[in-house]
Amino acid sequence: MDAQALQTTPGAREDVMRLFYILRGVCQGCTYQRTFNVFFDWLYPKYFAAIVEGSLNAFHMDDEVVLVTFKFLTELVMNRGNRVRFDTWNINGLIVFKETAKYAIQLLQLWDCFRSKPNVRATDDSHNYKAKWKHMKQICHLYQNMVGGNYINFAICEYYDDTVFTQLSQLVFTTVSVCQYKELAQYEKVHRTAFLVVLKFFNTHLDLLFSKFDSSLIETLLGLLVQGMTSSTYENQADCCACLDHFNSYVVGKLLAPVQAFGG
Repeated sequence: MDAQALQTTPGAREDVMRLFYILRGVCQGCTYQRTFNVFFDWLYPKYFAAIVEGSLNAFHMDDEVVLVTFKFLTELVMNRGNRVRFDTWNINGLIVFKETAKYAIQLLQLWDCFRSKPNVRATDDSHNYKAKWKHMKQICHLYQNMVGGNYINFAICEYYDDTVFTQLSQLVFTTVSVCQYKELAQYEKVHRTAFLVVLKFFNTHLDLLFSKFDSSLIETLLGLLVQGMTSSTYENQADCCACLDHFNSYVVGKLLAPVQAFGG
């Protein structure tokens, strides 16, 4: 069913949301590699694009449908019980990552990293949370599951000139960096998730930060971390300090590393 038909069919929106709740529940129950593979082999490629892409094409302006769609995708990339694999015998991990990243990239580009998302400047605080911050927390959670899943060697992406991870990382951290810290700090769960994502990235991907990120984005992220050190929550202060420590150690390590001779 095409996007226009879905939009005009009575009850289609509710049925789409109900479908994603069911898919997410089934996926949560797949705690072993064998059961996850059975579920994913049934879903992909026959139904995956039709369900996810079809729903987003029809309801990308509907915050509730977008949110429930990305909650399902977030569960799909969670490596619960090491169920997601990418090795000689199983490439499901690579497919899960690339397909999910594709939709996250398209959404963030559509919303210009939340700068042009409709209703993000609502005067009602609860509506503002639902329209902007709840989605931002979900995107950060999805990215955290990808980076922390340990089923993708992202260096392989760079080796084969696959820019999906770089592009997604740039968009996610641009989204985080455009936040006004005082506003972000009002929503503790979003605040916590955002800094956990930065910490996870700084732990393992500083090479990508220096090689692919604009200096202005790096400067803004560091400024956000400095502001985060003023948080009233110890965990957030500790995460920000750890990020800056990783950053400084990386820079000092590069400065002290011996220069390799030409041809060596």
